[in-house]
Amino acid sequence: MVPKYRRLPSKDLPANAKIGFKYQSMTVNPAVFLPWIKEILDKKGVRFIRAEIKSLDEARSILQTKVVVNASGLGAFDLAGDGKVIAVRGQTMLVESDSHEMVMFQGSHYTYQIPRMYSGGVIIGGVSQPGNLDQKVDPELRPDILRRMNLISNNRFQSMDLDKHVLKDLVGFRPNRQGGYRLEREVDVIHAYGFNTLGYTYSYGVALKVRDLVKSAVDEKKALRSNL
Repeated sequence: MVPKYRRLPSKDLPANAKIGFKYQSMTVNPAVFLPWIKEILDKKGVRFIRAEIKSLDEARSILQTKVVVNASGLGAFDLAGDGKVIAVRGQTMLVESDSHEMVMFQGSHYTYQIPRMYSGGVIIGGVSQPGNLDQKVDPELRPDILRRMNLISNNRFQSMDLDKHVLKDLVGFRPNRQGGYRLEREVDVIHAYGFNTLGYTYSYGVALKVRDLVKSAVDEKKALRSNL
C-alpha cells in the first residue's frame, strides 16, 4: 500500500528495537494544511461560526440545522456526556533541522521526529500522559526527549543546544477515548471523536463515513415526511 516498503535489518535498528520498517509516505503540517483546506471550503460556500456552546441543542439552534455532527474532541466529555473521553498530554519541541525524515519509536518509550514541511524545522517528542492537564512546559522533559531522540536517530541531534536550537516548546492535549474512538449515528447526531494521536491520519476516511451517516439521517427524515 506504500512505496519502498521494506523491513529493516537488525544492524540498522536503533537501540532496544526488536523490529522496524521503512517506507515512503507523507506528513501533514497543520499550520499549512488547515488554512489551505479552510480556503477551499470558503470558496464552496461553507460558513464558519465561532461560538462557545453548552450543549448540542444549542449548536443546533445556532446553526438552524436538523442534523448535527459532533466532532468536538475533548469537548465531547460535556457535549455528549461521554465520561470515557480523556485528555492525553503531549509535550514536544520544534527544533532547527533540515531533515525530511519521519521517525517513530513505540514500545519501551514513545519517541519521534516529524518534519514541518513548508515552514521549516522538525518536531521532536514526546510523552503520552493521560489525565495530565498541566499546560506549562515541563523543563525536565526537554533533555529526556533529546536523549531518546539521539538514541533512535544515531545521534543526529548530538550537537544540539537546548538553549539555542529549540525554536519553540509545545504542549497539547490529545482527545483520547477509553475503549476507542466513537464514530456512529445517534438519531440526528453524528458522533466523530476520540481519535487521540490519529486525527489527521484518519480524517479523510472518517469524513467519508460521516457523510454517509448524515445522508442516512437526511434520507430517513425525508421518508418519514413522505409517509406522513
